[in-house]
Amino acid sequence: MSPAERRDHARVETEIRCRVRADGGAPWEGSLRSLSVSGALLVLSQQATRLENAVDVEFDAPGAALVSLHATVTWRMAVKDETQYGLQFENLNLKTRDLLARTLDGLIAASGTRKRKSPRLYRRLEVSYRMAEQFRATLDNISRGGLGLECEHPLPLGKHVEVRVSLPDAGPVDLPAEVVHCRRVDRKLHRVGLKFLELPPEKNEALARVLKAFAGTLPRAP
Repeated sequence: MSPAERRDHARVETEIRCRVRADGGAPWEGSLRSLSVSGALLVLSQQATRLENAVDVEFDAPGAALVSLHATVTWRMAVKDETQYGLQFENLNLKTRDLLARTLDGLIAASGTRKRKSPRLYRRLEVSYRMAEQFRATLDNISRGGLGLECEHPLPLGKHVEVRVSLPDAGPVDLPAEVVHCRRVDRKLHRVGLKFLELPPEKNEALARVLKAFAGTLPRAP
């Protein structure tokens, strides 16, 4: 899985210290920069052993529970003085899946990294937004505080728009937001950051369901 590949579940931005073993060797200290129900982004220093195929990852979840995961290395990238690894989890039992889901729910509800008020969930999804007319866009990330879009048309700073996010498990949700930045990437692509306006309780509940659905932790109806 490459960094740009579309995912079935969102990865939650985080910073979790972890321990990594390969081939039964001594553990290395690393960190998880993002986490999902199916994989993670692992970061190790350049001095750490080069990971190739399979690894075992351990970290302490909220509440002091130990999470142990077996994973396959799907891609590797050297960035400055660290190496990033894409991990895909393998053979998770029901207990581990439940613990991982509760960990993700805790991360979504907690403060974000890099001084963000809430963590971003990264997953690409086709959405629509409405000003005077309705337009299509691609959702890049979403959090409790706002979202990021890629769209063809530039949006003026301060403009209020309504973004419709629709997922099978959570249904369509219309979220009012304000444009806080807009950057042109090329002739037909703009990256737009929006912050949510004050949401009534029912919208906040709907947004919470969307975030859980994105992360793959929303309980399914029997």
